[in-house]
Amino acid sequence: MNWQHGLSTALCLSALLVLSGCGGSSTEIVERDPVEDHSDDHDDDHGSAHGDAPETKGRLLVAAYDEAEVVLYDLDDGDELAHYELNNPASAVYASANHRFGVMLQRDAGEVNAVDSGLIHEYHDDHWDYTITSPSFADFSAPGPRPTHFTTGGERSVIFYDGNADQGEAAEVGVFSEADMADNGSGRWLTLDTHQHGAAQQFGEYLFATVRDANDDSTTLPNQVARYHWHDDEYELEQTFETLCPGLHGSAQWHHGVAFGCTDGVLVIHEENGEFVGEKIANPEGFEGRIGSLYGMSEGEILVGVASEELYLIDPEADSIEPIDWRGESERTAIGYGFDAEGERFLVLDSSGDLIRLEIADGWAVLEPIEAVTSDLSGLAEDLRPVMSVSHASHLVYITDPVANTVVEVDLESGAVETVLNLDVTPAKVAWLGFEGAFEHDHEH
Repeated sequence: MNWQHGLSTALCLSALLVLSGCGGSSTEIVERDPVEDHSDDHDDDHGSAHGDAPETKGRLLVAAYDEAEVVLYDLDDGDELAHYELNNPASAVYASANHRFGVMLQRDAGEVNAVDSGLIHEYHDDHWDYTITSPSFADFSAPGPRPTHFTTGGERSVIFYDGNADQGEAAEVGVFSEADMADNGSGRWLTLDTHQHGAAQQFGEYLFATVRDANDDSTTLPNQVARYHWHDDEYELEQTFETLCPGLHGSAQWHHGVAFGCTDGVLVIHEENGEFVGEKIANPEGFEGRIGSLYGMSEGEILVGVASEELYLIDPEADSIEPIDWRGESERTAIGYGFDAEGERFLVLDSSGDLIRLEIADGWAVLEPIEAVTSDLSGLAEDLRPVMSVSHASHLVYITDPVANTVVEVDLESGAVETVLNLDVTPAKVAWLGFEGAFEHDHEH
């Protein structure tokens, strides 16, 4: 593998005009007017603030449906800040570990690019420095065979590349800091033994990645997990866990370890007496299907699993998997899931555009559903349904309306809904970018 791993050598200049470059010769960058600095406590000439984060709702990166284009919006005033043309439509967009960069995966083309939101926070000595500046298309490229799953752990973003059997390409894992994305760094790379539809988690100083038996052609899903440690500029294999995880799909982490979904339960890996152990939490009696998606928080104590739209509370300490009744008497169909920024609620977005909030501290009580999207969503293609992105600056969540081409802002405390963005594109994927805890005050709607 090339040390730079195919990194683009094009230089992206931040300017208020149309440029070519970054991610391929056809990439077009259109920047809007200079960005207003929303912070009132600047004390230098560079738009920086020390101490508390400047009060801003942040910015939202929107990937256009079936178009090779992403658009960045200011959530404080609804203005479009910039739009960028990609070489291919984004199959997914995510926020980097500290929410500065929007990362665009282009799975079938094997491309990964990033947009710098311009909301920058860096730790210096004993304080954080915050800067609000114009966004830019980052001079960062991380190509690889079929980038598919994206996770974050600590200060790093992790991309799992599935590989390609037809091309004889093995799966890979790319691990990137925000400094890598800002400075066009090569990141850290792990090449696995064979192609697989796998997953990886960065937990502390270790990387956990899936293992597939290369001699088993009956499935592309892995069935084991291995632990690696970065040493002398490469990942060294330190442990392959003996506990099998057939049909492995989905991964997450909680405060004490990592977890992977299996056909027969959930594999949890945690440290015990100075060593990492892998244990299986078996599916409960009468369980049908498999937990193929997992949700957790790095400071949380529990996980949530999804199996055929049913929710399950996974408690690694209690070694238990229990169903969560989120529907009640309704016949809702779920299309999106996630924790809020504080880990106080679990959110379910249904196919009608309603947002369901489950209060974790109150025994997973289901609050009154919020009618977030009012457009008629019947008949929409699966890849055109509403999606949501949780703000980490406040108790707000942003949900797309692909019929009206708008984005609504939902206050998770009051239930208030407000249309905050009118889009020039049909939204397919979104990612919130900004400063954590920067907009915690209660505001009138």
